Amino acid sequence: PFSITTTGTVRFFSVDKIGNQETAQSQVITINGGAGGGIALVQQKVASGSAAALPATLTSASTSGNTLVASVALAAGGSASVLSVTDSGGGTWTKGPVGFLTGVNSRVEIWYRLNASSVTSVTVTLSAAKSAAVDVSEWSGVASASAVDASLGGSGASSTTASTPSLATSNATDLVIGAINYPATATSTLGSGSFTGLSDFSLSTSVHGRAAYQITWVTGSYQASWTLSAASGGSGGATLALKAA
Repeated sequence: PFSITTTGTVRFFSVDKIGNQETAQSQVITINGGAGGGIALVQQKVASGSAAALPATLTSASTSGNTLVASVALAAGGSASVLSVTDSGGGTWTKGPVGFLTGVNSRVEIWYRLNASSVTSVTVTLSAAKSAAVDVSEWSGVASASAVDASLGGSGASSTTASTPSLATSNATDLVIGAINYPATATSTLGSGSFTGLSDFSLSTSVHGRAAYQITWVTGSYQASWTLSAASGGSGGATLALKAA
């Protein structure tokens, strides 16, 4: 595999086992705005705490019209959840996929706001005071309405790997965000592949939120996976795909 970042011509030929070489061929590859139709990560902010409200103040005000995504990890098993996500612009957030393993501190939820106004802070409100952490990310180039291509939540048994559910997309140019949460005291390494890691969102030894993203240009099945230094104790995972503008 190799990457093409600008429009150009790829020339190629094959050679068989005894050295016969075919005539060279060529293919023009046209790049319009880059993979994902111009989707880009603008900024992200991590926050954590042990209360019913979890505020996150952005490094700088978001740009009006961009998309905001909150990946939330809770040390709560199935006993607590996210009630709402609000922001300083007074906008309405949508609950996306949720993953958790019953009886294990592994709950993870993804919330989002399309076509958001400019905001300076985001607050996650829980159903009860719990240890929790959040990664709030801002994205340009996402569709302003009807943007969800697919979403899926799930769980994983205790293992030295933890993965998001494998999500099948139907739209070629998507922003795919995957997040996991596991309770064990273990470090993590994002697996090799096309996903890029977002900042870890953790709290003490009870919450280990991890998230990664991929900007796609073809339909397919997408899954982010992390290798752990010890067994996870069980994990929750969620994956969300948003269409490019």
